[in-house]
Amino acid sequence: MSVYAHRSIQQYDLSLKEICHSGTLWYQGESNTDYTKDYRGLFEAVIKDWRSTWNLGEFPFLYVQLANYCPWRMEPAVSKWAEIREAQRKALEIPGTGMAVTYDAGEYNDIHPRDKRTVGNRLALLALKLVYKENVVYSGPLYHHKETDNDKIKLYFTHGESGLKAKGSSLRAFTICGEDGKYTEAEATIEGNTVIVSGKGITKPVNVRYAWSDNPEEANLYNLDGLPAAPFSTET
Repeated sequence: MSVYAHRSIQQYDLSLKEICHSGTLWYQGESNTDYTKDYRGLFEAVIKDWRSTWNLGEFPFLYVQLANYCPWRMEPAVSKWAEIREAQRKALEIPGTGMAVTYDAGEYNDIHPRDKRTVGNRLALLALKLVYKENVVYSGPLYHHKETDNDKIKLYFTHGESGLKAKGSSLRAFTICGEDGKYTEAEATIEGNTVIVSGKGITKPVNVRYAWSDNPEEANLYNLDGLPAAPFSTET
């Protein structure tokens, strides 16, 4: 989604408007990280406008979530990249959309990651399911809702029916906050198809974040089919 209006209009009028197609593949660029507050509304407007323009109903709109970039940081921090990823996750509420998670396919020092095979494979799974209606597992775990139990928060997911796993070691990249809203590193364990999260010194937990950074390279929650869980915040 280019922030340079003259370029986006030209590309739309000359290259897109007259195309007949059965779906869209969208590779999200990084320029919008400077416009995080506007991104969700703009992105959802694009989907709705294109569907209206082509008059094809809720045709599949499949898109790539931002990959990882920049040096990894251990401490919780504000992240514009994470905010864009969260807006992309929320766009899945629009019927007929699908999202390829790619925070495990980028490089910290290359804003245009070289691993396009992983991106292509995950988009292909989305297309097989949402366009061609084949019976395939097409998504990693997506946060659904939470339950608070004393000093712990239990997280529930969709697309984790096959089971959840920590890739390589114990779960990482979870943070938790109490009533003060200050996030700290959390302990997380898998229990069935849920994840139990707690934090040292936090007796009344309020919210959890997962993979909430520009480069969440340490994130390692997957389903048993090998697809990564999407980053999320329970605040939104």
